[in-house]
Amino acid sequence: NFLNVFSMALQLAARAPAKLDTALNLAGRQVADMKVLVDELVEYSVLVGDSAPVALESFDLRGLFDELVTACRPTIEAKGLRLVSRFDDTLGTIDSNRLKLKQVALNLLTNAAKYTKTGEVEFAMTVHDDARWLLRVVDTGVGIGDDDRERVFREFERATDEDVPGAGLGLAIVEELCRVLGGELHFTSRVGRGTTFEILFPRQPPRA
Repeated sequence: NFLNVFSMALQLAARAPAKLDTALNLAGRQVADMKVLVDELVEYSVLVGDSAPVALESFDLRGLFDELVTACRPTIEAKGLRLVSRFDDTLGTIDSNRLKLKQVALNLLTNAAKYTKTGEVEFAMTVHDDARWLLRVVDTGVGIGDDDRERVFREFERATDEDVPGAGLGLAIVEELCRVLGGELHFTSRVGRGTTFEILFPRQPPRA
């Protein structure tokens, strides 16, 4: 479908030079949407095909948090939303896989921005207890109905009919990465009011 619209945009540019700007804008949107789709497919295929034990490393969680806030703020604020960020300063160095943890947070934040039209997105990392810490992403978006609670974690499934780019793999990726990292995933949601995702991660995930 993306390629068909892209082809139509190129035909429009060729047949009606006066509408070149319109055609280029349309083509640009299709390329951006196709990139999101392909990125999700590649990310998921690599994840499910990787049977190697997870590589753990010690790193500063605050550094990752600041990086995520910097990366996501422009997209969230471009939609007229407010990004509320909170980091618990008692969190320090943890043992985990930095890249996989970053993927979890990015997927949740990206989904929150996609499905929220007004309000805010909250992103927090806090201490839960001596052995675990909490990653929390909250939005004021469309929400997830009771009938969709299990379905949204399946491959190529969506919670709503919203016209947003992607393959419907974001939450499937999050769930699998949580399993790999020893995380405990929970979420609550109300249709039309928003969704809260919370993941309890061990400070030292079990080694395979």
